[in-house]
Amino acid sequence: MSTVLNVALVPRGVTVDPAEVANVAAALSIQIARDFTPIWGINATVSAFTTPSKVPVGYWPIYIEDPSKMPPGAGGVHMDRHKQPYALIETGDQWSLDASHECLEMLVDPYGNKMQANPLLQQAIDLGQPAQQVRYIVEVCDPIEDAQYGYQINGVLVSDFLTPHYYDPVAGPGVQYDFMRAITAPRQVLTNGYISWINQDGNAWQLMNFLGQDGTLRPILRDLSQNALFHRVLQAEALRPAVDRVMQLTDRPAMHSALTHDQLQAFQERTRVVSYAAQAHAERLNVEIAPIAGALAVQKPVDTTSDIPHDPYAAILIDHNFLEDVARKATANFAAELEEAKLPAWTALPWPAGTAPTVLPDSLGPELPPCDVVLITYTADEANAMAALLTPGFLAMPPKSSPSGAWASYTNKYASYVPDLLHGSSPALQSHNLGLYKLIQLGGKKVLCFKSSLHLARDGKSIPIMRLVQQIVGETKASLVITTGTAGGIGGSVQLGDAAITTEVRFDFIRMFAKEPYNKTTLTSSFALTSNTYLNLANTQLIPVNSGHLASSPIPPNRTPQIGAGATVFGTPNVCVTTDGFLYDDAADTDHLQGLGCMVEMDDAVVALAIDQLGASAPQWLSIRNASDPQMPAGATKQESSDIYLKYGFYTSFTSVLACWAAVLGS
Repeated sequence: MSTVLNVALVPRGVTVDPAEVANVAAALSIQIARDFTPIWGINATVSAFTTPSKVPVGYWPIYIEDPSKMPPGAGGVHMDRHKQPYALIETGDQWSLDASHECLEMLVDPYGNKMQANPLLQQAIDLGQPAQQVRYIVEVCDPIEDAQYGYQINGVLVSDFLTPHYYDPVAGPGVQYDFMRAITAPRQVLTNGYISWINQDGNAWQLMNFLGQDGTLRPILRDLSQNALFHRVLQAEALRPAVDRVMQLTDRPAMHSALTHDQLQAFQERTRVVSYAAQAHAERLNVEIAPIAGALAVQKPVDTTSDIPHDPYAAILIDHNFLEDVARKATANFAAELEEAKLPAWTALPWPAGTAPTVLPDSLGPELPPCDVVLITYTADEANAMAALLTPGFLAMPPKSSPSGAWASYTNKYASYVPDLLHGSSPALQSHNLGLYKLIQLGGKKVLCFKSSLHLARDGKSIPIMRLVQQIVGETKASLVITTGTAGGIGGSVQLGDAAITTEVRFDFIRMFAKEPYNKTTLTSSFALTSNTYLNLANTQLIPVNSGHLASSPIPPNRTPQIGAGATVFGTPNVCVTTDGFLYDDAADTDHLQGLGCMVEMDDAVVALAIDQLGASAPQWLSIRNASDPQMPAGATKQESSDIYLKYGFYTSFTSVLACWAAVLGS
């Protein structure tokens, strides 16, 4: 086994949140162990320190500097007087990217003199340079150093890096030239990257960078042989710092492009979700550790983090986009997941004659179009499952690489909701809308499919989703509102993928809304199916088409998932339990859910309450939920339960979508 190198990440003369430094150091350690070492065979750890004086002897430090105090061109890897490497980076929005960049380059070539002989790159030949054998300075991040080629680890932006195949003499099929597979040929330089070399005679140093400015790309060739700065740093330190100094004092400020608006939004959202996940992990450990210390009897969990008004797991479940994950696997070509990624995400259904949905035009004005029925769902996976079956040619939230159309954005009166939304939590503040929608024809009825951007478990104390539901009813004049999506199954007889058509909902709040007067009360709808024909068709002909996707679950269904309706389903009361935190049933009944209902989720009772408040003008309502996580074994954690949702919630939602189809046609 190779020697494990030690790298220190430490602020020097500048204030940086120690937690942020620790998070970046942890991400770099993961990048090295998981991504970098298998390719380059170099082992290292990255540790965070608060001050340079605390860095142990033998560590290679990366100093985080105040940009106003750092001399121009000083960034990058240097040699100290003992010829040991260290790096300087500046604070800023993308400092983690620079830390990753300099760390990886320092590991591959700590002394800045490593070279690789190979043919001159084609981009330089295209600029008029003669084809020849040259020696390249090995810099594993410079050709793809721009932020757009980076990737995230636990919400931390890190740099893409080259593989040794980057210096191959010729291209080969299936060869990986960089970790993210952005480069398609040996010695290719991407936008805002650069590469440098010495010619075959050994008398001319040259550099080519590929600049992207004002929407244009242009390669620029530079002769370093007559550059006094280059030779001065070369004499004092090494090749790599000499090249870096020249670049930083010429085009480098323009080269480090900012993230695009979409990239920045995605990065901020992922960072927020990862933060919530970390908070959730801390919360779970608090609950598990406290009994060991004798400080807490085993009882129904309560919120142990007073500064987090909402359950952090809600963010993970609501924001997760299964289809985006599938697209990412296919694009990244991860070997272990490639075959899975090649499979179709779902199989089209053989709709009975006259029952297939057809998409209708979007509304031309700010208001939602009139319709007979509204289907309201809440998470990305729920909405995409609804779209997969009911809005052919359109996904609610399609992956970036998908050719599919997208549902329309609904923004009417959005600004009036903003004061009631919780900053740092509410998805609507990121999406800048109240929801997404698509209108369809189903049988003789117009049905509005709606994905809400507001959520009981994510927004403010005023529960703005109730106002949104009333606004939807007012604009559409629908006679039936179905609130639908994923849930935790209650009781051992509810299998993964089962769904229930429910006319009774119960409030069971434990967090922000635990003291509301309607907590622990129930609401009942007068809705009734007039025909079971479509329910039977769904159970016997349509659900089995895609239910095979659930077979690989850690707790797979022991039969084909079914839709239940009536006072009792799957041996449990047909009641949907709405809570304001992520609860789940286990064999020990830890959350005291057994006997209350068949499903537990985080929205339906407030939708029913909002509709009931409309009085005589209120439409009927219905709750339809699927078991995206079944009853767990005694002692199972939130993480284990939520992991099942993340992998299977898209597919379990097919059952509840088909239950909506059956309810619309059978009423």
